[in-house]
Amino acid sequence: MEEPRVEHIMQIGIGFMASKTLLSAANEIHTYLGLKGWSDLDGPIGSQKGMTADEHKVFQAKVLPLIESTEYSIWKFAPELSYLAPSK
Repeated sequence: MEEPRVEHIMQIGIGFMASKTLLSAANEIHTYLGLKGWSDLDGPIGSQKGMTADEHKVFQAKVLPLIESTEYSIWKFAPELSYLAPSK
C-alpha cells in the first residue's frame, strides 16, 4: 500500500467540507449534510466531490467491504417550529 499523499487527503477533505462528520467511539461514522433543496441529491455528495470517477471507484472498492450497515435519514428544518438565536 502506498503512503497517503497530503494533496489526496485534502481533496477528500474538500468533499466533506460542506458536511459535518462525527466519529464515535463505537467505530461509527455519522455524517450530517445540509441541503438547499432536493436537487442537491442529484449530484455527487461527500467524498465523491473531491475525487475523480476512477479514484472514487478505487475508494469504494476498499471501503465497501468494511461497511456492515448504512442508514439514511432526511430531516426537514422548519424555522417556524424552531428557536432561532438572534444574529449578532
